[in-house]
Amino acid sequence: MPIPLRIPTQADVLSALRELEVPIGAILDVGVNYQTESLKQAFPNLKHHLFEPVASYFPHIEKNYYKIPHQLYPVALSNADGNAFLASINIYDQKTNPEGLASHSYVADRRLTKEEEPQLIDCQEIQRLTLDSALKGVRAPTKPYLLKIDVDGHELPILEGATETLKNCSVVIIEATIQNLAERLNFMISRGFRLFDMVDISYYAGTLWQVDMVLIPSQIMKASPKLRPSVFDQPFRRELWHSHGAESASPALADIKEATALSYLELVEKSRQLKERLLSQMPLELQSASSKIWEEMELNCCRLANDNTRLQLALGAARVQSEEAKFSFKHWEEPVFNFLANIIRKTAPYQWGTLGRNLPIPYRPEMVRRPKLQSFPSFAIVTPSLNQGKYIGDTIKSIICQEYPNLQYHVQDGASTDNSLAVVSELAAKYHFTFESKPDKCHSQALNRGFDRVSGEIMGFVNSDDLLCPDSLFLVADYFNRHPEVDVVYGHRYVIDKDGQEVGRWYMPKYDQDELRYLCTLPQETCFWRRRAWEKAGGFIDESLLYALDWDLWLRLRASGAKFARIPHFLGCFRVQPEQKTATNLETIGKQDTVILQQREFHGRLPRNGRVQFFADYTIVRSFLTQVFGGIF
Repeated sequence: MPIPLRIPTQADVLSALRELEVPIGAILDVGVNYQTESLKQAFPNLKHHLFEPVASYFPHIEKNYYKIPHQLYPVALSNADGNAFLASINIYDQKTNPEGLASHSYVADRRLTKEEEPQLIDCQEIQRLTLDSALKGVRAPTKPYLLKIDVDGHELPILEGATETLKNCSVVIIEATIQNLAERLNFMISRGFRLFDMVDISYYAGTLWQVDMVLIPSQIMKASPKLRPSVFDQPFRRELWHSHGAESASPALADIKEATALSYLELVEKSRQLKERLLSQMPLELQSASSKIWEEMELNCCRLANDNTRLQLALGAARVQSEEAKFSFKHWEEPVFNFLANIIRKTAPYQWGTLGRNLPIPYRPEMVRRPKLQSFPSFAIVTPSLNQGKYIGDTIKSIICQEYPNLQYHVQDGASTDNSLAVVSELAAKYHFTFESKPDKCHSQALNRGFDRVSGEIMGFVNSDDLLCPDSLFLVADYFNRHPEVDVVYGHRYVIDKDGQEVGRWYMPKYDQDELRYLCTLPQETCFWRRRAWEKAGGFIDESLLYALDWDLWLRLRASGAKFARIPHFLGCFRVQPEQKTATNLETIGKQDTVILQQREFHGRLPRNGRVQFFADYTIVRSFLTQVFGGIF
């Protein structure tokens, strides 16, 4: 049974270590300050050996640990025994720290002055020991140890003085900044440890600043498959893989993400295996160019030891809650996907995101066998319209003539001045659907009025120049019947011109929630959702948006916890015609709406252009692979 996904906090990883039965006999807490709450909560019955040289902290430590078995060591730890000087500083202002107490401290080889350290409070001579020496003169703690070191940048000297202690550790937790993480990680790898997790990820001024690395000895890791399940030595099991957007990840991409947790030497070796697996999923004409790109990536691999890219790679294996600052392996994929996407843009006839680039051919919809339904969930479909008399008849027929037996259909007209009302009223009399014509202020208001008139369980809207493909309602109903946990579905899209001729196709890959945050990737006329999800997401179309109203709805559905899924069939047709809103408003209102939604999604900031471009390239490549290989992407 899969282990629950950890969240990036020290408390959660400690809980996971207990569940995984990692042996721990005692806690060695170096740099305890006032207390380490997560260790207290996780191991209240183990003895905590507390190393803290700042005397002003001692009363607080005794107060906070009076119910916990503990021993306080009033010494400073380093890589050699002898005397040293403890510099106590305060980095906070008077409002934050009115008493002016020391907020941080570090060991110096000589006495510092205020001129050298402007934030200095005191600098006193103290005893300095290695961790190995500090543990020799006392009753040995119960082995194995959980060692936690948090000493504001001086972790490495303490590790260098803990040669024997590290041999008896089952878990080591080290604070590291982006500047020194590679140095600390390589040191621990050389001592036989492997990275297990990264937690308590912190940012300063919007920039990644520090993390806590959780490391476990290699022999313990190898002895327990639960600690590091292999994706190379056995068939890859998707139910054991968890990540943002994992539903859409191919096995090769999932393997790449798993490799980010491996050590440096393993990463170089696994690169060769990943190259073979990724190339095996590509057409022959793309393999040569992709192989050259991969060779460059392998060279970059060899420079990781002294590069903060190592941190970016390792964070790909952690689930980071901070939305905009979430790191993944995709940053390393940018040049690869950009290269492949440019090849596809130049050569592939069918591409996601393009509207009408091909020469017209007769529209011949995909032939699928109509599924036999045991039950017919009710549909609530709305068509908003304004002066679309040329096309609305075809739109209505594409929906009504599917002969779905449990359909509530409504046309909401915005007081058209062309022949729309004549067309709609004639068809309404023939097919028995409802319609209303009254002025509205926007497309969104028309949709809200329309949805107030229908009450079906499965909802969707089809604009008055678009079409549904034959039997698409049956396919959607069948999928919802078979997947009661799914809330939103979508499918492939045809692109047609003003004459109804096919001029393009969008082969839609599986759902990726990361893509959706940066781009509106879902083809609106193919999307259907359950009423329960609609109500949970607010139950309205945002009337302040004139262009990206569908994207806004998808984002609110996503934020409310709705589960999305792709139906691997063509469900709808998007019409390209001179007067359509998509063509006329893209550069003006469309960009304004996009900025509004991106700022909302990223907490007032816009994502960098490179990341938006990456997800466009990423979607193009995945769409192409879907066309070539089918539903696995």
